[in-house]
Amino acid sequence: MVAFVAGSTCPPGWAPAVEAQGRLVVGAHPEEAASAVGSTVGSALADQENRVHAHAASASVTLDSKSISGAGGSNDDGAHAQAYVFAADVKPRESKLPFLQLLACKRP
Repeated sequence: MVAFVAGSTCPPGWAPAVEAQGRLVVGAHPEEAASAVGSTVGSALADQENRVHAHAASASVTLDSKSISGAGGSNDDGAHAQAYVFAADVKPRESKLPFLQLLACKRP
C-alpha cells in the first residue's frame, strides 16, 4: 500500500517509497498486475523539475463529393473530394502546469 503525505517524514509504521520518488504512481489492470507492479517508464523527475517534452501530431480526413449548384459560376476555392493528411512536429516546450510534490510512503 502506498500513501502520499505532506511533510518530510512518513507516519509511524510506514517507510519512504523511494521507488516512487519523482514518479506518477498509477494502478495496474488486474490481468496485467503481476508484470506491471514496480515497472517504470523513463527517468524520474528531479525536485521541482518542469521537464521539456515534444511530440508529433498527425490526422487525416476524407471528404466525400457533394453536388451543389450556384448562380454566377463555379467555386474553385472549396475543398476537393479526397483524403487530406496533416502531420507536424511540436517544438519542445515546458508544460508549466502546477503540481504538488508529496512524500510517497509505503507500509512494509
